[in-house]
This record gives sequence, structure tokens and C-alpha cells, in this order.
Amino acid sequence: MLFRKMLREFKANFGLFFSIFLLSGLAIALFCTMEGHVLSQGIARDKYHEECKLSDIWMYGEGFSQEELDTIRGLDFVEAAQLRMSVTGSTPDFTGVQVDLFLERECCKYPVSRERYRV
Repeated sequence: MLFRKMLREFKANFGLFFSIFLLSGLAIALFCTMEGHVLSQGIARDKYHEECKLSDIWMYGEGFSQEELDTIRGLDFVEAAQLRMSVTGSTPDFTGVQVDLFLERECCKYPVSRERYRV
């Protein structure tokens, strides 16, 4: 009895139910798109960090010597370490602008390849 009444309501208000169905489908599609973007961005970032072997810890100080670098490299939980030089300057033409320059011995060259979008 209630099932027949429900079918009559669907038939009488078909436009209302159909529009609610479309809007809920659109909301689910938008949510999946946004969530998928966040997940794929995290995966791409992790892959980039792994391939470029970016640092997990930064040690700041002045006047690190080669002996101290060798001591740090000798620690059992350190995979790699390198010295880095930082230069901070300002520009005479622009006020309030700071220029930071970081010099390293080696840097990651991360190749970016593009694939055609397949429909």
C-alpha cells in the first residue's frame, strides 16, 4: 500500500525528484573530483621528494667545517649530507626587496614528461 503511494508521489512530482537526483549526482562528482585532485597531488609530491632526495632535516649555523660534515655523515640515521652556502642581499632599485641565493654542490634535475590526454 505504501509502495503504491510512493510510486504515485514519484509520478506526480517527477520533476522535483529528478532535479534532486541530478543535483546530488553533481555534488558527488564535484566531491570526487576535488578529493581526487588532493590525493593525486600528494602522490606526485611524494614521488618528487623521493626522486630528488630532498632533505628531511635542515641544520642552520655558520662556519660548518668539513670535519663536522663528515661527523654528520657518519651518523647511522643519516643517508646523505651536504654543505650549503646562503647569501642574502638587497637591491638598490627596489626598497624592501630581499634576494636569497642558495649554492649547493649538487641539485636534482627532475624531468617533466607530458602525456597526451586520452578521451
